[in-house]
Amino acid sequence: MKSHVQSLVALLGSQALLLPIRTGTKKPSGKWKHLTLDHMSDRKHLAKLDRAANIGVALGDVSSGLCSIDIDDDALVEPFLEMNPFLKDTLCSKGARGCNFWVRITSEYKRTFHFNANGLRVGEFRSTGSYTVIHGKHPEGMDYCLIRETKPIEIPFQSIKWFEETTHTHPPRGFAPLLAARKSN
Repeated sequence: MKSHVQSLVALLGSQALLLPIRTGTKKPSGKWKHLTLDHMSDRKHLAKLDRAANIGVALGDVSSGLCSIDIDDDALVEPFLEMNPFLKDTLCSKGARGCNFWVRITSEYKRTFHFNANGLRVGEFRSTGSYTVIHGKHPEGMDYCLIRETKPIEIPFQSIKWFEETTHTHPPRGFAPLLAARKSN
C-alpha cells in the first residue's frame, strides 16, 4: 500500500472500508455498495486504492459503525462544537467548507439523514449506505485535509446534539446572523 493509504488505515483502523474515488470528484471509481471489509485484504482493491488520487470511506455497518457528521458551513463548526464539545477530541477533515467529524457509533444509529437549523439544511449525518471523501482533491480545486489527525472517538448515537433540537428559540452565539443571511439568499 502507498503511504497515504497506509496512513488512512492506521488512522481509521482495520475496520474501515476505503474506496477509490475518481480524481477531483466525489464519485467512486466503480460500484461499491457490494464491497465488504474483506476487500481491504484483496490485492486488486488495494491496487485500485494505490492508483486513486481521491480516497473515500464507506460508512456505517460495513465499517463497524464508523460515521461522519458533515457540517456544511465554516461558521457552523464552532456552534456545533459548543453543543458537542467531545467532538474536539475526534478526527476532523475538511474539503471546501465546513468539516466532517468522524465518530465510531457504539449503539444503534440512524441511516444517513440531513439535519436542519431553524428550517434550513445545515449538515448531514452519514452512515450505512453512504461514504465520505477524506483524501485527494476536492471538485472545487483544494486538497482535502485533516484538521485534527487523531483516531475517531467512540460514542453512543444518543449523545449527539443536533441544531434543530436547540435552535428554535435561542441559536448558539454567532449563529442567528448566519441563518438570516442564508434565508435571504
